[in-house]
Amino acid sequence: TTTATERSTSAAPPTTAYTPIETSTTLVPCAIEPLNAYEQSPSSFRLTWSPAKCAFDNYIIQLSSASDKISVTSPEYTLNDLFCATQYSYSVYCEKDGNVVDHSVQVSFVTKPLAVPDLWASEI
Repeated sequence: TTTATERSTSAAPPTTAYTPIETSTTLVPCAIEPLNAYEQSPSSFRLTWSPAKCAFDNYIIQLSSASDKISVTSPEYTLNDLFCATQYSYSVYCEKDGNVVDHSVQVSFVTKPLAVPDLWASEI
């Protein structure tokens, strides 16, 4: 039989004992920025943003002019059937398991007024 002293001096060198560090679980910001809005036509805009840097299930687009939320999985979306000469604002949220993980700032854009063709008045 071997004694405790013999075991510690034979074979492998002693290892350093590490004390585990306690950490708390915090949500990492998704960094949904920058938000951009590009005109596609007088009645549609393409919304884009940088991909999220956190774990998430989908993006939620919230328009200030609508109570409906739009759920997408890629960092872009095209809004169609917009009214002319109207200001719109939108924000993007990351959602994980039905909970908001992080959100963006709100960005605004304005659709152009309806183009009126040249009108000619005839002599009376």
